[in-house]
Amino acid sequence: MIFFSDYLESADRKGDDELLVVEKNQVIWFCLSDGAGGTGNGSVASRFIVDSFKAVMSSDEFKSPDNFETFLRKIDKALFQSNLASEATVIVGKIENNVVMGASVGDSQAWFYASNYTYQLTSLQYRRPLLGSGRCVAVGFGPLELQRYLLIGSDGLFNYCQQKTLRAVLANKKVKAESVAKCVERFGGKLNDDLSVILIERESAN
Repeated sequence: MIFFSDYLESADRKGDDELLVVEKNQVIWFCLSDGAGGTGNGSVASRFIVDSFKAVMSSDEFKSPDNFETFLRKIDKALFQSNLASEATVIVGKIENNVVMGASVGDSQAWFYASNYTYQLTSLQYRRPLLGSGRCVAVGFGPLELQRYLLIGSDGLFNYCQQKTLRAVLANKKVKAESVAKCVERFGGKLNDDLSVILIERESAN
């Protein structure tokens, strides 16, 4: 059995992160996007990306990582041609029959955490150019079997929380995304950056 949860918190009144995780017909679909705040329209980009994926995620077009790459290139072109000057990172994918696949652009990250190893699925992604530039390079990941946890987060998570802390939290069973978010270092009680987290757990047989 697969469990999932998410957490989204803005560093200020205008957040630039968006996320989606949902189950449809025994498939888990996920999308996390961090809009580039420097463009002034980061929230527009991240919302457009998530909404676009939501509209097609239950279709038959996503059978391989290549299909997710193709989707991201289409969105990159659409955002660029919209003249909104909006760009974003994105991680998009699915879990079907305990197998994970997807694609990414930017500096958001996706990691496997299990009892005996960690592995970054997005290690080969291109940080720049971002999606919406018209020049992004989408890089697929998978197919890989989910052993225990899949953690997906924006740089607001991974820049302000050490891996050893994340590993300690995820050594437990049935952890929620909110528990992961509590690991993030805050400054004067406030976030330094928008924080978005998706946590997906495959229930252990033990």
